[in-house]
Amino acid sequence: AVRAIAKSLDPRVVIDRVTTFEAVVARAFAPWRLSAWMFTLFAALASLLAAVGLFSLVSLNVASRQREFAIRMALGALPRHILRLAAGSALWLGALGVALGLLVALAATRALQSLLFGVEAVDGVTYASVAALVLGMISLAVYWPARRAATVQASVLLRRE
Repeated sequence: AVRAIAKSLDPRVVIDRVTTFEAVVARAFAPWRLSAWMFTLFAALASLLAAVGLFSLVSLNVASRQREFAIRMALGALPRHILRLAAGSALWLGALGVALGLLVALAATRALQSLLFGVEAVDGVTYASVAALVLGMISLAVYWPARRAATVQASVLLRRE
C-alpha cells in the first residue's frame, strides 16, 4: 500500500520516513499524557501526606486521652467502647469534611467545566468513588491509634502516673 501511494505521488516528492497513524497520534498526545501522569503522581502524594497527618493527629489525641481511657477501662468499659470513643470523633469530623468537600466540588464545577474532557461536570460515579476512597483512608488512619487505645492495660497506665 505504501508503494502504491508512493507511485501515485509526484516523483519529485521524497518520502523520508514512513510511520503509523497511531505513532503520530501518540507523539501528539505525549505532553498531555505526561501532564496527566504528573497530576496523578502529585495527587497520590498529597493523599499520602494527608493520611499521615491525620494519623498523627489522631495518635496525638489518643495519647493525650490515655489516662481517661484507662480510668474508663478500670470502671468496666469494654475495649470496643474505647475503640468507638477514640475513633468516633475523628470519623465524624472526617465524614463532615468529605461532605463539605463534595459541596465545594459541586460549586466549583462551573469554573472547571472547560478543563474537563470526556467526563461530565457532575459525574456521580467519580464523586462517589472519591468520597469512598477518602473515607476509607480516614478509617485506616483512625483505626490503628484507636485500637492501640483499646488495648492499653489500665492498671499499668494508672500505676505509672
